[in-house]
Amino acid sequence: MNYKIIQQFIPSDLCQALIDDYVSHTPSDAHRWHGGRKLIPSTSIEFKDLLSKSEAWLNLSKYLSSQGFSELILKELEIPNSKIKTTRYFSRLASRLTSFRRRSSGMIRNANPFFLILWALYSTIIRGLAFLYAFVFRAMGYRLAEIFYDASSASNGYSREIHRDSDARIFVFLLYLNQVRESEGSSGGDLCLHKFSAPGGEKLAQPDVVDAPIALSIEPAAGTLVFFENDEDALHSVTRMSGIVGERFFIYGSLTLLSGRNERFAYSKEKLPTDFRMYL
Repeated sequence: MNYKIIQQFIPSDLCQALIDDYVSHTPSDAHRWHGGRKLIPSTSIEFKDLLSKSEAWLNLSKYLSSQGFSELILKELEIPNSKIKTTRYFSRLASRLTSFRRRSSGMIRNANPFFLILWALYSTIIRGLAFLYAFVFRAMGYRLAEIFYDASSASNGYSREIHRDSDARIFVFLLYLNQVRESEGSSGGDLCLHKFSAPGGEKLAQPDVVDAPIALSIEPAAGTLVFFENDEDALHSVTRMSGIVGERFFIYGSLTLLSGRNERFAYSKEKLPTDFRMYL
């Protein structure tokens, strides 16, 4: 597995400022994923509101979305990047259409048929334009990609099974903002990197632990950046959080192609398409 770990990628005081603003300016009733994770996508209305109220998040967002950040990770992982162009297509559209999305979201939650149809049409058009945009660049020999990420907090009950990420992602990163406080008998929350036990055979996207035992366990700490190339060997998981005091705050993201598959999966029989709906 091609990965790197950079400790103190951002200073601890910035981590604390990001946590404080996240707690103060994100909805407490946000949907929970994977048992105990609150997730705020970078293109969401909630995230835009957070940026408008937090200078710390605004500055970090600009950096994470930049060509410079992508090039740093690509260089560290020694991934050829001459044909990869970073865009902010979804992020800019989300910003410009905030008013429409804000008005529509309430109607959608109330299952208003008209707005359900309107939202489906909106999603289809946005994805279609993204495909055409990427197709033009592909014709010129470039792959168009965007950094998608989310601000997250995880509490007791959160875990992730052994898996690799979807086919369109080139690299994946996790930036941790704190180290969780443990109580007596507490456990979990570590990021585990796995390695296939047998060199041959089909490499499944979600293997059992007997076929992919833990190769490295990483305990999250404030300011630590973990990133890895997304390929068939990029298996990772999170051990179930139990008895933890408070929450673990982190940012998960990836450099994602707007059209087509990562070439590392060109011969893979198992396909995992990227779900762009959460970024619309």
